[in-house]
Amino acid sequence: QLLSALPTMLACALVTRLLLPRKKGLQLAVAAIAAITAVKMSYDYNAREQNLYEVLGVAHSDKPMEIRKAFLRESKATHPDKNKPDAAASEEFIIVKGAYEVLRDEQSRDAYNRFGSEGLKSDPRVDELAFMVNLALQYVLWMITVGTLTIPIKCRAARTWGIMVGAGMLVAESALTLADVGLPSWWYPSTMTEFEAVQLVHSAFPGVFMALIALAEASFVDVDALTLQALKFMEDQARAATGLLHQVKAATHTLLQPRTSALDDPEATLANVDRVIEELSVELGRSTARAKEVAARLHKHATRQRANYTWL
Repeated sequence: QLLSALPTMLACALVTRLLLPRKKGLQLAVAAIAAITAVKMSYDYNAREQNLYEVLGVAHSDKPMEIRKAFLRESKATHPDKNKPDAAASEEFIIVKGAYEVLRDEQSRDAYNRFGSEGLKSDPRVDELAFMVNLALQYVLWMITVGTLTIPIKCRAARTWGIMVGAGMLVAESALTLADVGLPSWWYPSTMTEFEAVQLVHSAFPGVFMALIALAEASFVDVDALTLQALKFMEDQARAATGLLHQVKAATHTLLQPRTSALDDPEATLANVDRVIEELSVELGRSTARAKEVAARLHKHATRQRANYTWL
């Protein structure tokens, strides 16, 4: 499953890199990932093993009597005695008969529904502990993949989301395979078994996870870098303000000195002091505005993260 998911994940990563920096990049990236995932799910669904319900033309929820009627109808159309020149009809009759042999027995039908054709050879529920260990190992491998792909700091949020989705998948798969839980009657297509539904969810997970990575990258704010940038700006502002204060001190000192020459102009000195104080006020205003901007961005980041978690 991991190997078959690699092309999907690589394609999703490529479109994310190409589309995310653009205007409305997140929407474009998610739409592209959804299209890739839909193609992958459609391919996997069409390439799956032959569905026995489709062979007989019955629904997953049909009763044994309806299955028997479907078998009689199909067997008449494919029976070798009525299609002697047609060798393909003989093979179809064998397939129809095999499907009926499985679906007419409640125990074999239940094993097929939950585990596919492999469940007919050996029912994993005979040793539930071994089955759960194997199932847990599969999800551990998936979570290792999730952790590896979310090592960059801007993808860290997707790690939590991916683990949440994986935990939900594990619960659903355990319920559909081990517990007495089946697909609802409104499920479409009606011939799909629990085993096929689980495989379809496995096929969708890589695309869903890559969409979560795109969401994490789009909503990421590097708080550490933003804080360092703000501190550097405020340090520069403080240095500039200190320089202006030194100018005020020098001008004040000049005013306090006795006039030794007619060239000394107190009004010019006072005007210079006023100018320096005005510049100091502007620098302090910039510093305050910058601090408010940083606080607003950090607040927006925290609110956006909470909104993402609520939405998920």
